[in-house]
Amino acid sequence: MKNFLVIIFFLSSGVNSVEALPINSNLELTGSIVDIKNNSLSGIANLGSCSGSVIQFIDQVDTEKAYLMTNGHCVGRFQPMGTAVFNKATNRSFRVYNNKGRVFQVNSKLLLYATMTGTDVAFYELEQTLGEIKRVARVFVVDNIPPVTGDQLTVTSGKWGTSWTCKLEETLFQLRESKWTWDESLALAAIIV
Repeated sequence: MKNFLVIIFFLSSGVNSVEALPINSNLELTGSIVDIKNNSLSGIANLGSCSGSVIQFIDQVDTEKAYLMTNGHCVGRFQPMGTAVFNKATNRSFRVYNNKGRVFQVNSKLLLYATMTGTDVAFYELEQTLGEIKRVARVFVVDNIPPVTGDQLTVTSGKWGTSWTCKLEETLFQLRESKWTWDESLALAAIIV
C-alpha cells in the first residue's frame, strides 16, 4: 500500500471535522502530495489562519522557483463561484517549518492561481528556488497518481502544528459547503493506534 501525505488547509474555514479534502482543480492538477521522507512538519507552512506546503511539480529542477500550495480561501478573501485569479502581483511572506522544527520565512511576489470553483486551491510562486529550500526543509512533489480507497494518509496542519493518520474511505463525486461545490474530494477516517 502506498503512503501519502495530505496537507490540510481548511480546518480554519468553519469545517469542524476532517472529512474531505478537494484534490481536483480546473488546471488539471489532479493528484496527491507524496511524502518521500517522513511525516514531520518540515516543508509545511503556517499562514496564521491557514496551512500550506512547499511543493514542486514532477518535471521541475532545483534551479527553478518553488511554489507554495494552500487553499483558495486563504488568499485574503473567499473567491466567488465560477471565478479564478491568475498571475496576480502580491507581496506575501510565509513561515515554513525547517528540518529542525523551527520556522523560516519564504516570500512571494506572484499569486499564480487561486479558485474555490471545483476545488479550493491556490498556488504562490516563491522567490526562493527549490534547491535553496531543499537545503533546510522538505519539498513535496505533486504526483499525478491519486490515492485509492484504503490508502493510508497523513493529514498535516501547519496552523495546528500536528498530523493525523487517516485512511481513505472513498473519493466523493462532489462535496458542497455553503455556496461552493468541490469535485473529487477525499473522505477520510482517522486511524486510532
